[in-house]
Amino acid sequence: EVFSDKNRMDSEFYRNVFEKIDCSLEKYGSCAPIGKFFPQIFTGKTPAKAEYSESEELEYSIIKVGTLTNIGINWSNVEYVTSEFFNENKKFIVKENDVLLTSSAHSLEHIGAKVDVVRDIPLKHKKKCLFVGEIMALRGKKEIEIEPYYIASFLRTELGRIQLQRCTRGISAHIYDRDIPKYVK
Repeated sequence: EVFSDKNRMDSEFYRNVFEKIDCSLEKYGSCAPIGKFFPQIFTGKTPAKAEYSESEELEYSIIKVGTLTNIGINWSNVEYVTSEFFNENKKFIVKENDVLLTSSAHSLEHIGAKVDVVRDIPLKHKKKCLFVGEIMALRGKKEIEIEPYYIASFLRTELGRIQLQRCTRGISAHIYDRDIPKYVK
């Protein structure tokens, strides 16, 4: 059969598989939704091709999915954007202790595949670096209630990834900021 369930490739079809798996941590004791510790959850903005620059002489950079490594941001791999794009998108400037993760991809397996904490931003990128729309930022309060590396470590586990991936919507896999605080614990 060409159209049998085993030939389905869309992420929305497999969503019910995640609902059958017990993804909650309540059985291990108390837990809290991720939104309690990270009240700001949002995706970045992807520049058009004309808004990128080949020149490192431009002072504004952007983190792309390939810059995330699961062991820290690869600052030597950032790309550069025009000052116009930067000035229009300052709300997407990365900050110390942001947790960045892949949130949009062509297949479900890439959602949450890379999770990094923003630390030790090089001076040339401080307050001058944005992130693309395929990346989601989890931003905590000024006073750190929970170590961002703890959350990043959890999101890298199978249980963490399943919780992220069960928030996926659409034909191509996307997770939305409004779903994460409710469903990821």
